[in-house]
Amino acid sequence: MRHAFWLFLSLTLAFTLLVPQSGFSQQKLRLVALRVQFQPDEANTTTGDGTFDLSPPPADSFQVDPPPHNRSYFQDHLTFVKNYFFKASHGRLIVEGDVFPLAEEAAYQLDEPMTSYNPNTTPEDINAGLARLLRDAVLKADADPDLDFSQYDGVIVFHAGVGKDVDVGFDETPQDIPSLFITGDFLQRYLGQSGIEVDNGAVVIDRGIILPETESQEGLQLALNGILTANVGSLLGFLDLFSPSLQRSGAGRFALMDVGLFNADGLLPALPSAWTRVRAGWEQPVLVTHAAGEPLDIFPVLDPNGPRVYQFPINESEYFLVEHRFAGQPDLDSLRAELGQNRSTAPTYKEVLKTFLPDKVVFSPRGVLVDVDNPDRGLPGSGILIWHVDEQVIAQKADSNRINDDPSHRGVDLEEADGSQDIGQVFDIFSGGAGSELGWSLDYWYRENSAPLYRNEFSDSTIPNSRSYTNRAHSHLRLYDFSSRSYQMSFRAQYTIFQTGFPQTLSPGRFGHIQSLKLADVDHLPGEELLLLTDANRLLLLNGGGEAAWGDSLVVARIPGSSPVVGPPAVYTLPDSTVGVVALTRDGRIFLVEFVPALKPLVRTLQINFQCPAEITTFPVVEMNRSASGSNAPGLPVVYWACADGGVYQMAYQNGSWQLPELLFSVDEPVEKLHTRGPEEVVAVTHSGKVYQNGGLIFQSEAPLFQPVGDSLLLADGQGRLFLPGRQDISFVETGLHRFDAPPVAFAESPELEARKYVLAGNNRVMIFNYNLTLLSDFPNPLYRPERNTRLFLAPLVGAFVDDSGSLQPGFVVADPAGMITALDVEGRVLPEFPVATGDSIRVSPALGDLDGDADQELVAVTKGNTIYVWDFPNKSTNFPTFTVWRQENGNALNQNRPEEPPAYQGLPPQQQPETAAPLLPKEAVYCWPNPAREGFTFIRYYLKEASQVRIQIFDLAGDLVAQMEGPGLARTDNEVRWDLSGVQSGVYFGRVEANNGSQTEVRFIKIAVVK
Repeated sequence: MRHAFWLFLSLTLAFTLLVPQSGFSQQKLRLVALRVQFQPDEANTTTGDGTFDLSPPPADSFQVDPPPHNRSYFQDHLTFVKNYFFKASHGRLIVEGDVFPLAEEAAYQLDEPMTSYNPNTTPEDINAGLARLLRDAVLKADADPDLDFSQYDGVIVFHAGVGKDVDVGFDETPQDIPSLFITGDFLQRYLGQSGIEVDNGAVVIDRGIILPETESQEGLQLALNGILTANVGSLLGFLDLFSPSLQRSGAGRFALMDVGLFNADGLLPALPSAWTRVRAGWEQPVLVTHAAGEPLDIFPVLDPNGPRVYQFPINESEYFLVEHRFAGQPDLDSLRAELGQNRSTAPTYKEVLKTFLPDKVVFSPRGVLVDVDNPDRGLPGSGILIWHVDEQVIAQKADSNRINDDPSHRGVDLEEADGSQDIGQVFDIFSGGAGSELGWSLDYWYRENSAPLYRNEFSDSTIPNSRSYTNRAHSHLRLYDFSSRSYQMSFRAQYTIFQTGFPQTLSPGRFGHIQSLKLADVDHLPGEELLLLTDANRLLLLNGGGEAAWGDSLVVARIPGSSPVVGPPAVYTLPDSTVGVVALTRDGRIFLVEFVPALKPLVRTLQINFQCPAEITTFPVVEMNRSASGSNAPGLPVVYWACADGGVYQMAYQNGSWQLPELLFSVDEPVEKLHTRGPEEVVAVTHSGKVYQNGGLIFQSEAPLFQPVGDSLLLADGQGRLFLPGRQDISFVETGLHRFDAPPVAFAESPELEARKYVLAGNNRVMIFNYNLTLLSDFPNPLYRPERNTRLFLAPLVGAFVDDSGSLQPGFVVADPAGMITALDVEGRVLPEFPVATGDSIRVSPALGDLDGDADQELVAVTKGNTIYVWDFPNKSTNFPTFTVWRQENGNALNQNRPEEPPAYQGLPPQQQPETAAPLLPKEAVYCWPNPAREGFTFIRYYLKEASQVRIQIFDLAGDLVAQMEGPGLARTDNEVRWDLSGVQSGVYFGRVEANNGSQTEVRFIKIAVVK
């Protein structure tokens, strides 16, 4: 391959002929080729005199595309195109073409010289000249009585002269004509008309291809086959794989729609890439969502049986395509090097083909290559190629035909096995990357690849890696053990991160869009089920394998009426093992969907004979009332909800049946959120920020509040404030520093009161607060670096994850609604299996659970497009977690917004931690932040082993007292005091922190820098 680059651009397509087909379907494309020549001239800025080269054949039988360039010469090139696409499509596409005029040496004579169609001034002027050339050529041909345009699907204009299509350095003929695929939009822009009327107005030509009679010029022999085939590809709807704005390669020599069109000096254009063939419907890839290391055989593109392409989806928009490209052995580049030994000039590829592969190629009597057994013989060797495809980029840029315009994020990107992203780069002759910028042999995956970074493996940790474009999320895909290069190759795949049966897309047209997700054990078999509510008021139930969990249908209930269900529903269990779902509709109706083991696969749907007097405004909350069933019994369900008139209702299950709902209490404005702290304490929150408990006002906020959580009734608002209404000894001093986008969640690392913590998310940050509302060390922690404004409106989750030692540790799962999910440990470190990505936006809170009863933890997420992802995280620990978890929206299946307790201490009362020998006021735990203080405030932070009285004094360098304050003295947590610096000058200050627990006093000193 010569180190030249093309200047032609295929513009926005006006139509797509080929569409993906599920089975074999043969299509036909009929082309008409027009031979046109210009008024003869003697301009030295163009190649030739404006007429076709009809000179006798040269003595050199190895010359590429020799004259005479008559009608048969162009017919030969169309024959190559026919044979090429028949092979590439496995017989699905038949290309037929006719050349006009019909006389062997005739051409349509234009009225202007070549220079008028390329003034070589501005791009706009040149484009206008090309539009005129297509119009003038078509109109000249329209006068030919032998030509009926209605019989053809596309027009090719072959003009006299050489194309301005390759960069060979200094351009001595700058007014040669560039080759171009022209669309109706192009014609409209430069001619003021979207098409050219022919056949007395019966036919409109709204697209066409402009090509020269030859691409060869002084010092360069280049065949017409490649550029002709690629432009026919554009006519078919193939998208370019190079970067138009940078004029650089995007897929290299491995793709027809990139520099692969010039393989073997244009004689042997590369076969279309795997993505192009799949998009055209010529390939049906083998879809792999789960693999356990078994070998996968793969065959070359033209093999009649296959498999030829594997597809590994990693999220909704991204996937990897794996294909095998076979150039034969030895490859053409090696044969050319052998033939060129001891020569002053390199042989043409035509000579190489005729010398070494005479039985593999067919040349016409005119010396034009019309057929080859395998167009990929022009590739730089053989092996497996891995393509990283991002359909989101393709969807955004397909209309402008620029899917590979951004080299840092291409729509179809080749994972170059040598570990260096060379394709599309520019190297000088002395650079180590010289020769690889258009793709080379070491870009293939095969056992003997000698690249220094090559490991014969493609995974999350290799170079290149199998990660997603989305925040470099782990795909957990591992392809390895690539075989030696041969006609039939193999590799192994390990892809076990997805639960079997997932990802799975549920048709929104059939089921509705998923609105909420709950996990619960409905069938009392190992594993939990997925309960999905859709906007079509359908309840769906799936098991851990993605199949119907109760009967033959995924749909287990349809809630009557058009009023939407206020989600998420709540799930309860009755003493007879019946599992029920409470569904409340906005218009005030109550439905129960019950799964009775004895009636399986039938589902019992009940409507309670009660109509709420106003719209229902809250999701249902269920408490299990042990006092109604005995202290040792699991309890009987009591359902709570609230309405727009301020009424709060309960409905209890007693004596084997559901009682009619009753009004518990009422407030003077609509209730937006409801929370329970057991059957005896019901909390209602209004839009104005009023908080009522059992009807009595207990708190008033200045701003709307998020859903309350926990037994301690933590409240948060959108202004970055936290409240604990029942704790006068706890105040939140970091007001205004944080942004909360979602409700908080609660968890505890042990049963002690001091172990309670709260997790919040907002503005790209994860925050964990101690029980006294001070920020945990190592937090806040950003999701994205560098930081960016990210609204995290989905509440976090708390699950049990295995650390490197095999122990279970809490992990905090946070979902970016844009489609990325990450998880952090208590020290703010990203957990090893994260992040993961869905490739589409997430509008439903994810969930954690064990769907198949194997003790592993699964993460479930649902995208806007109704695709359900289930990641399976192995659990190598045999222990139960010793901390509480928050596994799904609203904490549990009952919507209680309280963490689930582990078996280790369920039912235990809150305890105090045992005393230790640690200092009362540990020196390393007393400090100031931020320091230096530049924002008008700073915080003095200290840890106390025991409850104490705390006094803080601030002195300047002269020893004068500047400020003093009392600090909170809560035990076994960090405490904070905010120091207002509005009246404090810049300088260095000393802080004295004194703690007294009644029996001992400890003092610590800190330095504080104030900068204004």
